[in-house]
Amino acid sequence: MFIGEYQHTLDNKFRVILPIKLRQSSQEKPIKIFMMTLGLNQCIDVYTLERWDNLNENEWKNIPRTDPSGIAYLRLVYANATESEPDRQGRIFIPMSLRKHAQIQKEIIINGAGDHIEIWSQQKWEEYVTKEQQSFVDHASKLTIYGRTK
Repeated sequence: MFIGEYQHTLDNKFRVILPIKLRQSSQEKPIKIFMMTLGLNQCIDVYTLERWDNLNENEWKNIPRTDPSGIAYLRLVYANATESEPDRQGRIFIPMSLRKHAQIQKEIIINGAGDHIEIWSQQKWEEYVTKEQQSFVDHASKLTIYGRTK
C-alpha cells in the first residue's frame, strides 16, 4: 500500500526521485517498472506493473465498447500511458504530455494513494487540498455507504 506525502523537485532532465518507501513492494523488494498515465484532478497516476495489469484484465476490460464515456476515458489513459523504470538514484522521467496535463513546472508533490501513487504540481495539490479540506467531514459521512470510515 502506498501512503504519505512527499515534496520533490523536477530536475532539468524532467526526472523526479520517487521516495524509497514508494519504490518498494510490501515484501521490501524494489519495484522495477512503473506505469504512468493521466490521473483525475490534473495529477499523474503511477501504478506498479502488476496493478496496471490487474486494471487491464479485471476492471477496464469490462467497460463496454459502446459506452462513449468509458471509451473516451480508456483512449486517453492508454494514449498517455508510459512505462518508467527508476534509475539507480530512484528517478523516473515524466514525459511532456503528462507534465502538461498536471501543469508541472518544478515543484512536485508525490502522494501515496493506496493502490497507486499520484504526482501533482505543488500548486495544484495545494489548491486541491484547500478546496477539499473544507468538505472533509461531508465526504467522510457520504462514504458510510461503503462501510465504516473512521
